[in-house]
Order: sequence, then structure tokens, then C-alpha cells
Amino acid sequence: MKRFSLRVWIGWVLILISLALLIWGFYPLEQKRRELRISPQDMQLPAIQEVIPHARCFS
Repeated sequence: MKRFSLRVWIGWVLILISLALLIWGFYPLEQKRRELRISPQDMQLPAIQEVIPHARCFS
């Protein structure tokens, strides 16, 4: 039987911890869905003067 080195054991432990965290990240703790209604007035783009203060030369 071949004996594994410490470096191989550390590698396997890191891989197992990474997989456990990956599975835990995809596991939903709550079975609720959050819905946020957005009105069409809130979806409008801002005027260019609000974004760039010195944009008067562009308009």
C-alpha cells in the first residue's frame, strides 16, 4: 500500500472543503422567493446632465 505524503493529504482536504462550500452555496436555506415590483417610471434612464455635469456641450 502506497503511503500518501502530507502535501497530498492537504490537497485532498482543500478540495473537499472547496466542494463542501460550493454545494453549501447552491443549497437554499429558505424556500421563499423575493419579488420586487418595479414601476416603468423607475426604469427610465437619467438625463446625461445628471450623469455628467459638464455635458452641456454634447446636447
